[in-house]
Amino acid sequence: MLFVILTSCTSELETIFIEREELLILTVDGYSDAWVSTNIKFLPGNLIAVDFEEDPAERVLFRRYYLIAEGNTPDDLFFEITVILDVADRSDIRHKYRTDYSRTRGGLHQISLVLGENGDPETFKFAQLCKESMQDALFEIDRQNFDEELIAGSLQAELCEVQGGEFRIKIIDAIFRDLKYNNNQ
Repeated sequence: MLFVILTSCTSELETIFIEREELLILTVDGYSDAWVSTNIKFLPGNLIAVDFEEDPAERVLFRRYYLIAEGNTPDDLFFEITVILDVADRSDIRHKYRTDYSRTRGGLHQISLVLGENGDPETFKFAQLCKESMQDALFEIDRQNFDEELIAGSLQAELCEVQGGEFRIKIIDAIFRDLKYNNNQ
């Protein structure tokens, strides 16, 4: 939390507090308005062992993190987006994560989306990273506030319907800010 003390010609002190709000804004191809979420969690998961092709005998342990955000599209459909990220250095998680893992930084495991269907609140479409464009997917943490344990960054991905349908979503750009994280696990 940041606070500022301002003075004036009087002897009274004025204190201003800045409150942070978690925010995810998605720019999605085919939508003129952004998809917005203020209901976001960034949670640590288990340790994950990853084998690398160059040396299959050498396993590297990563801490798995889950970003889960839900909101409504501009046409008022429910959405939930989940990013699964594997991190090598939990003390400094700033990095451009891709599906091609780095031994020293980690990688992007998956991005998935649940989207409500028009007219039926009980029916949903499910999409995840498209196989043909997985290498283009990006999740970047470009700012990390160590004292407040906050992160900010961006993501880009193309998601395809899981059961082989024609449904596709292209996230042209997404930004997130002031996400609280916990490194104590």
